[in-house]
Amino acid sequence: MSLTSTKILPNPISVKGKPAFWLVRGELRVLRPQWELTWEANAVAWVDEVAAKIKSHGHLWDLRTTAAVLKEYTLESIAQAIHTAFENYQQQYQLSRKPIAIQAARRSATRRNGRKKAKANLRASYRWTVPAMAGPEYDHAFTPGYQSTDDSVQGDVSALDPATEDEGATVIEEGVKVLQHVKASTGPFETHAPTYRLDETTPLLDEVDSNIAKKRGAANRYRGAPRDKPLPLVRKSKGKLMRIPRNMVNPVWLAEHKESDKPRFMAADGIVANDEEDQEEGEDGEGVGRGAGMGAGEEGQEDEGIEDMYLDPRLQDE
Repeated sequence: MSLTSTKILPNPISVKGKPAFWLVRGELRVLRPQWELTWEANAVAWVDEVAAKIKSHGHLWDLRTTAAVLKEYTLESIAQAIHTAFENYQQQYQLSRKPIAIQAARRSATRRNGRKKAKANLRASYRWTVPAMAGPEYDHAFTPGYQSTDDSVQGDVSALDPATEDEGATVIEEGVKVLQHVKASTGPFETHAPTYRLDETTPLLDEVDSNIAKKRGAANRYRGAPRDKPLPLVRKSKGKLMRIPRNMVNPVWLAEHKESDKPRFMAADGIVANDEEDQEEGEDGEGVGRGAGMGAGEEGQEDEGIEDMYLDPRLQDE
């Protein structure tokens, strides 16, 4: 697609008022996806050709792979990887059309949710050190959606002043600006436990964190005031929808938040997981897994593998 950066995606093109998918430059044809159309509309127009090109030439522009490795992939599997990449970049393109303040808020939410996921994974690996948390009623406490919120003490791009929102932005066309990459904070962080959590749960998690610190060093965060926030709509964990049991929610908080006293937010007492449909959301409606916010690779580790191969400038007829 002749991209020099995936942070600023090329605009769709049209010919005689109709969507076009290939930009012709002399003898070269350069792919230009239609980000505002569905994947199905794009796939019909170019995915078979691009998948075949990746299979035959991908090793020429991606040194992480070889012709032998690509030979093992089916065209169907390559097409599926392209589909995943397309949807991630489509989200990024759509977000780039929103005001800078909204872009900043989305990036901030993505980073917060990334910290929640990392914290949940680390705590889960040390759960065994606190036998009192071995019971299934505590399973939810080791999933991302129920972690305390860690806010950067140094500030975040979400704090952009709307009056100066042009600062740090790249103009890609008249009236459209893309927020430039801002290095994610490494701390310190102020952590805020959710007020819906039982009083006895936080000291147990503190004990887990203390055991982590003994092995890995103390985390770069300190305790802030508890934060009142709604129960999260969580996503599945290992095929199960892991909701907090009702008896693990602070009863005083629940009495004051009737809007959260619903089965979609809590499991019945003694039931910690079921097979209901995944809500695909996390705290405050933000996703905590792949596809959240601006999609994979946003403000963090870039996705690697065949999903990105079709973005190489040399993906064109030779």
